[in-house]
Amino acid sequence: TKGLRATIRCSKLTTYRKTNVEARYSGRIVGKMAFGNCWNRYSVNSNRMVLGFGGTMSYQTALTVKEAINDIDAKRYLLPSIQREFVWSTVQIEQLFDSLMQGYPINAFLFWKVPKEKTSDFQFYEFLRDYHQHSNRHNVKANTNGAGDIMAVLDGQQRLTSLYIGLKGSYSYKMPHRRIGRAESYPHRRMYLNILKPSNDSGKRYQFYFLTEAQAENHTEDALWFEVGKILNFNAVYEVSQYLADLGLAPIPGQPLTEEMKFASEALQQ
Repeated sequence: TKGLRATIRCSKLTTYRKTNVEARYSGRIVGKMAFGNCWNRYSVNSNRMVLGFGGTMSYQTALTVKEAINDIDAKRYLLPSIQREFVWSTVQIEQLFDSLMQGYPINAFLFWKVPKEKTSDFQFYEFLRDYHQHSNRHNVKANTNGAGDIMAVLDGQQRLTSLYIGLKGSYSYKMPHRRIGRAESYPHRRMYLNILKPSNDSGKRYQFYFLTEAQAENHTEDALWFEVGKILNFNAVYEVSQYLADLGLAPIPGQPLTEEMKFASEALQQ
């Protein structure tokens, strides 16, 4: 297996925990190392630790969540055939986003860097973007012809797929008491965030939910639903401020801030 490398990613120090990692190839342990998990609420990782199976290590630049999503979108991150399929529910995805927003650690990611001259030796699969419980649950085989180096995800597929679905895709599951296989039984849902009020659920701060377009348009005095993927369109803080101003949630000179204004600004500027 000379030339194959495993990549471990972690983020900047806020907490530190010792973890043992084993890299396996064809069922055999080919690399093992203890490393510290470290976290930064604003990024998937700030350092990339590349472990050569001979024991060499190097560090690379940080990746934000947006950059990680773009790498998945551009098929620079792929899944090896040994990975199981995506199995997380909408509740698990919603909890993941809440954890990220609150700055909680979501564990490390283990990557396998495959040089371009070796990519044809293995079968890889693309990430799932638009999950459909009946008709789109399986990952599509990736065409790596002419591709450069590939980062294959060995550990972290469920979390990365969840981020990808939440920010770029959709999740369609069967409604209760509806017939299996009928299109209307599986309404199209995207992830939304209520930017007016925090969650009342214990341990949660934010109300992330997968909603249909009709549900998201049903605004009340307690709920204003923001499509989470649209956060990727903002490139500067002033764009968020302008968006809030257009919704009437920006500060007004001479008037006190409302709780809704404070929470909306907190939620979108995380």
